Amino acid sequence: MNQNSNFNFDPELSVRFIQDHAKLGEIVQACRMLGKRIVLTSGTFDLVHIGHARYLKRGKKLGEVLIVGVDDDKKVRERKGLHRPIVPQEERVEFLLHLPYVDYVFLKRLQHQHWALIKTVRPDVLLATKETYTKTELRKLKRHCRKVVVLEPQATATTSARIRDMLIRPVQELLEHLEETKERMNQDLTNVQKIVRNITRR
Repeated sequence: MNQNSNFNFDPELSVRFIQDHAKLGEIVQACRMLGKRIVLTSGTFDLVHIGHARYLKRGKKLGEVLIVGVDDDKKVRERKGLHRPIVPQEERVEFLLHLPYVDYVFLKRLQHQHWALIKTVRPDVLLATKETYTKTELRKLKRHCRKVVVLEPQATATTSARIRDMLIRPVQELLEHLEETKERMNQDLTNVQKIVRNITRR
């Protein structure tokens, strides 16, 4: 069965989308035979924003081949909750494949063993953010890669922050609207009561 059968990508993009560790291992070996420096990074890449693009662009400058691991939908739900991801894995993968500085995209599935992608690639450079790994994990990761580069956030707002803003702002606006409606209703009630009192006094 074609490993990309659930992804309706352009054939040129599909060639760079990998879902099998053995196949990825062959690609890595070929790149190394050509003397290519390999950079690896991973993430969710949900609601892709400018910070993601800057991060990956900087990653490509650290080597010649950039491989990006993308968490599948089940893995994202396990880590971030049932409301995530906002964007399904097919769209997240395809978007990354359209970026000129991304060479290969690998789909990291929930059932894959811990750090399986890192152990398969054994990159020259492992690119990460401060939130990705603990200091202890970073020390252990050096067994599987030559160098670990930790970048600062490349944008002022994270995806999670943007999602919270998207959810909270409409609720705040609704509460403000309800408060205004309540005030108008109270004023209307007061006016009606005044009218009723005036009528009963006659």
